[in-house]
Amino acid sequence: MKCLLALTTFLGRLITEVACYKFKNYGNQGVHSSVRYGAMPVIHCYSCMSYSYQEHWMTMRYIYQRPELFSDRCNEPFMPRGIPVHNCTNICVTMKEPEVKGGIILGYNYIRGCADKVLVSGFNRSALDTHRFPFVDVCRLLPRGQLINSHGLTQMVVGDVHICGCYSNRCNGGTGSQASARTVRRTALLLLLLTAAFYGHSWS
Repeated sequence: MKCLLALTTFLGRLITEVACYKFKNYGNQGVHSSVRYGAMPVIHCYSCMSYSYQEHWMTMRYIYQRPELFSDRCNEPFMPRGIPVHNCTNICVTMKEPEVKGGIILGYNYIRGCADKVLVSGFNRSALDTHRFPFVDVCRLLPRGQLINSHGLTQMVVGDVHICGCYSNRCNGGTGSQASARTVRRTALLLLLLTAAFYGHSWS
């Protein structure tokens, strides 16, 4: 019983230290602030938008920054070869927006990119901090008006958008549920290895 309690205490401290380290290094970085390369490790984020954004780009350009590629391949659950990437010192994001005509959802359009290279006016930092985007891999359904930094925005935005954020190379190439599942599997594997190592040492 004492061994199990000691193992639980150790794992709790380990998780706390990792969370504090991530908060210390990443938590104070605003996603629409100026950050020099080197301040945070540079990662690669897929940069693309569904083709329909290009068709309406004369309007969309007041809200979104131009991606590296317009293609419906951006809609696929796994990014095929040929999808370009951005260097990023922030989180990678995936945004999914419904395409509505006549009150009917015909499908979804996707935006993938680095958080500070997606929106012209940037994200609302308070909203991202509230929903813990800078700290953990997470997905949320949020109102556009809450998500987008209104400073300098010349177009009214309405409706909701599904957004996922993550921090690793090309992590925005899949769905949010896949990213969450990977995180759970890695955590479970780590706990299993630590438990095996602990009891292996106890029996030796």
